[in-house]
Amino acid sequence: MEKDIKAFKAAGANGVVIGCLNKDGSVDEPCCRMLVQAARPMSVTFHRAFDVARDPIEALQACKRLGVNHILTSGQQASAGDPRAKRLIRRLVDESEGKVSIIAGGGV
Repeated sequence: MEKDIKAFKAAGANGVVIGCLNKDGSVDEPCCRMLVQAARPMSVTFHRAFDVARDPIEALQACKRLGVNHILTSGQQASAGDPRAKRLIRRLVDESEGKVSIIAGGGV
């Protein structure tokens, strides 16, 4: 993955989408840190692996620690339009404190 990211950067890509989770559903911070560092100065988006994270608020905090720019999420539901998804997305936006942009995707 790191080699691919460096190749995309060399090709002039503006950003990459990554997402590594541990078996317990937490964000694999060492793996993601390596990928974020390889990607810089490109933009980094954490993909919808976020939607199967064990604890979405802790996953958000991990993304903030890692310097991820964006999180793509359906609010941990089949569709981001689901009322439960909307509530979670609102909470993620609030908890992100402007440090990570939350992008609604999936069933939109």
